[in-house]
Parts: sequence; C-alpha cells; structure tokens
Amino acid sequence: MYRICVVIVIAVVLLWSCGQNNGDVDTLDQKTLRSGIVQAEFGKLYYEQQGTGSDIVMIHGAYLDRRNWDLQFNRFAEEYRVTRYDVRGHGKTESLDTNFTDYEDLLTICDSLDIQEAILMGLSMGGGIALDFALTYPERVKALVLIGPGIGGGEYDSPEYQVYVEELLPALQAEDFSQIVAIMLKYWSVGPGRSVAEVDSTFLDTMRTLMDENRKRWYLNSLVKRLDPPVIDRAEELTMPILIVNGSEDVVDILDNSEEFAGLAKNVRIELIQDAGHIVNMEKPEEFNDLAMKFIKTL
Repeated sequence: MYRICVVIVIAVVLLWSCGQNNGDVDTLDQKTLRSGIVQAEFGKLYYEQQGTGSDIVMIHGAYLDRRNWDLQFNRFAEEYRVTRYDVRGHGKTESLDTNFTDYEDLLTICDSLDIQEAILMGLSMGGGIALDFALTYPERVKALVLIGPGIGGGEYDSPEYQVYVEELLPALQAEDFSQIVAIMLKYWSVGPGRSVAEVDSTFLDTMRTLMDENRKRWYLNSLVKRLDPPVIDRAEELTMPILIVNGSEDVVDILDNSEEFAGLAKNVRIELIQDAGHIVNMEKPEEFNDLAMKFIKTL
C-alpha cells in the first residue's frame, strides 16, 4: 500500500473534509433508481441518478461517498433529475494510482449521462470540484450551491487551523486512521467552538464509520491536480448565480474564505445556519434543503 504523502495531505485536508447525516436516511426507490459505471481515464466512476427534469449534480466531500446526500437525493429528485457519484478514492469508484483531475472526472460524468447544463451542489471538497469545473466549463453550469466550500487558493492560517495541523501530523505520519478520524471529527463535525456533548452522537458515529470506509482517498491525494491559477485568483470570471451555505460553528478559515470569494465573484449570496459545523447539509438537512430549494426555484 502506498504511504500517505504528508505534506500534500496537510495542504488539502481542509478542502477535502466532510461528514454524513445524523437523521433518518430517505429510502431509495429501487424501481426508479438508475445506477452504473462511467469509464474515465485510468478509472471507473460509479453514479446514481433519479428523477426527471433539469439537472442537479451532487458532489460529496472527502473521505465520504455519494451517501453524503442521502437526505437531499430523493427530496430534490421529486422535481429534478439528480445525479450523485463517488469521486475517486471513495465508494464504488475505482482508480489507478496515477495523476488525475477531479473536475475532469465530473466532465466525464456529465458527458456520459448527457448532462449539458446543471446546477452543481458540492460539499467541502465537492464545492472545490464544482468551482474548478465552473471556471473551466462555465457553459455547462447553470448555478452553484456550495456548502463549506474548499475554495482553491484560499488562506488557511488561523491559530485554530495551525493547532489542527499540529495534532493531525503525527497521526498522518503513523497512518493511524483511528486517530486521524478522531481529530477530523473534533474539528470538522463538532467544530472548534463546541463540545462533543453538544453534537448528536448518531451523526458522529455515522461519520466515523464512513470516513473509515473511504480511507483510500488519503493515498490518492498526492495525485490530484487542482486548477492553476486557483479559483480565488479568478473568482471575478464566475458570473452564474452562487449560493454558499456555511455553518456558524465551522472553522473560521472556511467562513473567511467564503467572504473573500463573495467579494470577488459577481453573483454570490452567503447564508449562515446557526449551531452547525462544517457538514451543514447533514447536520441541519431541513434548513439546508429549504434554503437550497428556494434558491434553485429563483433560477
């Protein structure tokens, strides 16, 4: 097994952090669910699709998989054609150990499934992929719904983030996944300003399990190619409507980068959901779904 490239993982870990639902999961309608494999360069991408109408593509956060969207998938499929897929290193997607680009994989998904224009909905890493894709292929993006987005080129220099890195580094060097998960839960699911007792235990247990199931992404992080120049340096080129939904208890760097981005891009609105950490759509699904659906209805 390939060892984790610590320096690169540290650089991207914030962008690729995410979580999972703490409530009841909507039961998928197996009669209408469409799923399959899309052949990509040096890999096979697993997807699921449901519903009809205008397209929404959901992109999960890191060390999770498509189940990131369990409380959104059926709800939005009532009115739209919704596609979710496993990014390389996650879920049922297969990948060779070679350089790849997440936003080009997204293009492969869209081309293969005849998605000509879509609303992209991305959490954390998924938000970063959506932004890279929107800058590269703006004609394919109707709008963006971003949750705690990992904005390429953003600054991550707060004292709390530095403490996070210092705690995480020894676990990464030792490839101690139980400790890696514990530290990431502490900062991204609970948040720096809350205690574990203030967060639903089922939510934390589910995230712990799913992060362990998707640990293979750690070994691919050094192979990912991001957009260069990064999004933060080209934000003014984005003209499509953009909704950013953040949690009030997220790491301050995420909140600050969102504000900086909103001041540079042309059509951005930020909504803040109270008493939620980084994984807003999972921790506060009803509030998130309401905000996202109202935004989409205005397009």
